[in-house]
Amino acid sequence: MWAAHGLALEAGEVSAAKQAFEKARGKDGEAARVAYVTKLATMFEKSLAEYQKTGVRKDDAVLGTINSELGRNPLPTASDGKLLAKQIVGDWNSPRRTYRFKANGSYGTVEEGKFVGHGNWRIQGNQLIEDDAPSTIILLSKKYLIFSTDGTTFFHSRAN
Repeated sequence: MWAAHGLALEAGEVSAAKQAFEKARGKDGEAARVAYVTKLATMFEKSLAEYQKTGVRKDDAVLGTINSELGRNPLPTASDGKLLAKQIVGDWNSPRRTYRFKANGSYGTVEEGKFVGHGNWRIQGNQLIEDDAPSTIILLSKKYLIFSTDGTTFFHSRAN
């Protein structure tokens, strides 16, 4: 079991969320997927905040399950890349740094308040392509940017 902001979160919560998703998927597939991955992202974010606060890692198995579930539920391949490109513009916090995606198609990190360019980005369907390296977008919302590359899931939350 691991604690996040005073709440006890267990692997059972991930299982319960998955069961609810499986039931709802047949009725409204994409809405059910978005609700599920958003719930998983919220669990991950709470655990990450607790780790950053205490420096103590508490149940990597549960976090591994969350990452696996996120990776298994990407955006549909026929997603509207133009709409997603508008949504990604701005600053995103990862566990280690802040990234900035500019409307002109450049991206980089924010270091000591200054933009440090790294290259160019674009979105095609559900693929975020940084320079020529594609990643599969799992969730892009007002709050979260989650994508995977070669089986590794990357989690970002919108910077304030």
